[in-house]
Parts: sequence; structure tokens; C-alpha cells
Amino acid sequence: MSDTPLDDESYRKQLLELSEQHAKERSELAGKISRLQQENFRLKNLLGLLASDDVGG
Repeated sequence: MSDTPLDDESYRKQLLELSEQHAKERSELAGKISRLQQENFRLKNLLGLLASDDVGG
């Protein structure tokens, strides 16, 4: 990036690109969080089943 000031149109274009990039990254992170929450839920259920097997046995 240069040290020269951006004109209004260049500034708007750069801002839009950054905004779109941010939205994409947020979406990707939301997907990762969702997968981790599902895996966490699955593991908690598995641990619960193992614990109930130990108690019952």
C-alpha cells in the first residue's frame, strides 16, 4: 500500500473489499464454531454414555 492519500472512490472500493473479506472470514469462523460445537456435543454425549455404563456395571 502506498503512502499517497486515497481519493474517495479508491477509499470506498478498498473499504468495500475489506468489508467483503471480513464477512467471508466471519462466515468461515461461524462454520468452524458450529462444527466444534457439534463435536463437543457428540463427545459430551459419548462421555455421558461411558459414565452411565460404568455406574450401571
